[in-house]
Amino acid sequence: QSVNEELTTVNQELKNKVDEISRVNSDLQNLLSATDIGTIFLDRELRIKRYTPPVQELFNLIAADINRPLAHVTHRLRYDDLLNDAARVLERLTTMEREVQHQDGRWFMVRLLPYRTLEDKVDGVVLTFVEITQRKLTEQRLLESHNELEARVSERTAELEQVNAALRAEVAERREAEAARQAVLRQLVRAQEEERRRISREIHDGLGQELTGLLLGIHALREAGTDRKQIVAHLDRLQAAVERIGQELRQLARGLRPAALDDLGLVAALANFIDDWSQQTGIQVEFHAGSLTGVRLPPELETTFYRVILEALHNIQKHAAATRVSVLMERSDGSVMAV
Repeated sequence: QSVNEELTTVNQELKNKVDEISRVNSDLQNLLSATDIGTIFLDRELRIKRYTPPVQELFNLIAADINRPLAHVTHRLRYDDLLNDAARVLERLTTMEREVQHQDGRWFMVRLLPYRTLEDKVDGVVLTFVEITQRKLTEQRLLESHNELEARVSERTAELEQVNAALRAEVAERREAEAARQAVLRQLVRAQEEERRRISREIHDGLGQELTGLLLGIHALREAGTDRKQIVAHLDRLQAAVERIGQELRQLARGLRPAALDDLGLVAALANFIDDWSQQTGIQVEFHAGSLTGVRLPPELETTFYRVILEALHNIQKHAAATRVSVLMERSDGSVMAV
């Protein structure tokens, strides 16, 4: 009777444990059925021990595949190293993660980790498959946005570089223009000084001597007394001196700014000056204006051509020792040339 009672107690304890294990198995089965994460449990020989229903979308699994090697089961993942990675997890006892693509284009995060018992013994491998398609699409959009932003930044940088280069070129051009303007101003100042010296020299050498002669003639006229012949002779010399002074004054005025340049134009002013200059210097001058005859140019151009030609003639008189000079002016294709 004591043995029977003891056996009854043991049987009751075993029944309670069986019921508890049954409840745990039921909870585990419901947990595996309810989860959306595809999971496969493998033993140390990489045979299938258990799997969750979602994994059947990836592997061709049926209930009869329990205890079959995973290598005998086909799958739809582009993951040729699945078995090798599972073997490495068993060998190194480390967790491994891979991002793999489904044949239909979806993406999954595959996580392989050692299967540990309650006694902390490694008894296989657990494979989990979590779909990350949305995350991959988001990453792809972010990458495209990043690349587009980089392209825009590069394009904008290139545009800014072109603008900066244009600005630098413009600054350099303006500096060159300013340097050229300063050089022109210096040349203008030198030309003005040269012109002043020339006018001063002509006044001193020409008009000064004539005025001196005029004063001497007036003094001689005063000393002539009542001798009519001497008075007439002195008056003739004084008249000639006055005429020469007037001629030099007119020539000097033409050199500065002839009235004919404003009234008649460049060609007529040059023709008058060249005739007087030829008579004064004894140098024969041929002047041809071509199609410019009767044509008025802008005032600044007429003044520039007039002064350039006058300076050239003065240089010829001083340095060239020429006996014949040709001055040619021609207009062609909207430009004017003088040689």
